[in-house]
Amino acid sequence: KLLLLPYGVDTARFRPAEDERPSDHPFRTLFVGQITARKGVLELLEAWRRLGWRDAELWLVGRPDAPTQRLLRPYAGLPGLRWPGFVPDPVTMYQRADVFVFPSHEEGSALVTYEAMACGLPMITTFQAGSVARHEQEALIIPAGDVPALMEALVRLREDGNLRRRLGQAARRRVEDYTWEAYGRRLVQAYAHVLGQEP
Repeated sequence: KLLLLPYGVDTARFRPAEDERPSDHPFRTLFVGQITARKGVLELLEAWRRLGWRDAELWLVGRPDAPTQRLLRPYAGLPGLRWPGFVPDPVTMYQRADVFVFPSHEEGSALVTYEAMACGLPMITTFQAGSVARHEQEALIIPAGDVPALMEALVRLREDGNLRRRLGQAARRRVEDYTWEAYGRRLVQAYAHVLGQEP
């Protein structure tokens, strides 16, 4: 009784950086979305704290909701933590990152996962994020709320540049089947199926 209809992404706007030379910045982990406990931000910050990296960056792009602000205070001074707030056009944020992390506890199908894939980013996420990425093919899928698993995935992607490239390139290829045009066609097909008007 359920029809699964993944979202889409603008693959012309969200795309890998044209300049593929080695980056001149430290290993950069990126989160994009509302800064809330539901999105797994507290687990991400705790994983970052336990890792203790001083030669890496964690960028949190988005605004915290009021209940979460108090919970974030103990992490404010973490080495490498960057907090630019809400960014209206995050394309360059994706393009300048090494890994995208979205350890959400509850989503429908988070658009940011499509955007990161379209930009060719390897991803660490959860089943609950509703991503079209598959474990070990385009992303590393970890259990929601599992800080040690998140730490392990971060270490693995930091230490294995070949894995990052493989997952990122595969992510871009896969998401090319999930454009907004393809979403529109699937939506029409879904309505036709429900109405019994399929040819």
